[in-house]
This record gives sequence, C-alpha cells and structure tokens, in this order.
Amino acid sequence: MVVPSMAPIFRLPVELRYEIYRCLCRDEFICYPFCNSPITAINLEAPPRQLLLTCHQIYDEVRTYYYGTATFRLASIGTSQIKREDISAGTLIALGEARKVELMLMWNMNGNRKKRGPSSWPWWMNGWLEEQVALLRDVAHKLEVVAIAVRDASHYRDWEQKKPMLEPLQLLKGKIQFAVTEVIAADDIEENLRQDIEGYVRELNSS
Repeated sequence: MVVPSMAPIFRLPVELRYEIYRCLCRDEFICYPFCNSPITAINLEAPPRQLLLTCHQIYDEVRTYYYGTATFRLASIGTSQIKREDISAGTLIALGEARKVELMLMWNMNGNRKKRGPSSWPWWMNGWLEEQVALLRDVAHKLEVVAIAVRDASHYRDWEQKKPMLEPLQLLKGKIQFAVTEVIAADDIEENLRQDIEGYVRELNSS
C-alpha cells in the first residue's frame, strides 16, 4: 500500500506555517460575506481557494487557523430580521466553526421610548440580541468568546433602563467568555457607560 507523502509545508515549524497563513489571510474587513445572514462582517479575508485545494492536511490546518483567528461580527443595524429557516447554509457552517463572535448593539433611548417601555422599541433594540444569542447557543458549538460592542445614541446614561437590553446574554453564561471591544456614546456618558457594561460583563464571566 502506498503511504501518502506529507506536504512539504509540514516540514516547517507550526509557528512558521501559521505566519504563512497569516500573510495569506489579510486583516481586512469583509462586509456582508453571506446572503440571508446575520453576519455583517468578518475581520479577516478568507484563505485562497488554491491553498485549500492543495491537500486535506493543509485544508484542515488552514481552516483551524482561520476560524481560530477571525472575528465574525453580527450588528443590529445594517441587517434585517431573518427567520431561522431562511438563514443561508454558509452562515450556519461559519458560525458552527467560529471561535469568536462580536455582537454590535445600537441603542437610542429617546424620551418617548423611555416613557413607553420596551414593547414600543424597534426590533434592533428589543429582540435582535435575543435572536442572535439563541442562534449562537444552537449552532456555534465551538464558540469561545463573545465580544460586546455598543454604540449608544442616547443623551443620558440611565443604566438601570439600559441594562435589561443585555439580559439575553445570560443564556450563554458559563458556556463562553465575554469581552467588551468598544463603547461609543455621548462624551458626557461614554466613560460611565463603559464602566457599567464592563461591570456587567465581569458578572457574566464570574462562576
């Protein structure tokens, strides 16, 4: 029986191979990589198809590198509500392999919304996060990190009213680690809001 020979690249140390893959998968945001998808961007270019077709060994290692490095962003603004059964197969495959996902939330708590309560809020403020967290729970079986980014157009802090918008994250507590990537808000509330969100994330990460 003929034993398949090892691809020459595997004679190199793994660190050097990963450096080669890093050069081939450039740090560049790819926006809307899938149709019918909640994924709005990936921060890493996909590896060249020719490389993936070289052999199974390289295919497997490059996929391991790519999914271990890339961040898949799901943003509440810039996407429409999609039924689970309509999500593209490519999206489900990608989320099934993803190690890191960023959830980008957009808040805009104006006076009318504050007075009328969550039932009057748009889907991207009340409903979007719950749907994405449930999707990750069900399909992202290799997920390790969920990063939270918040862009808040509100003109006041009112953490007690904003905090419940993060409650859907509790569904993943104990399963993955949470992090905060960015908090953008009005100058007079941004620092305090960041502290509030980081404190909430610390609670999520506690046992």
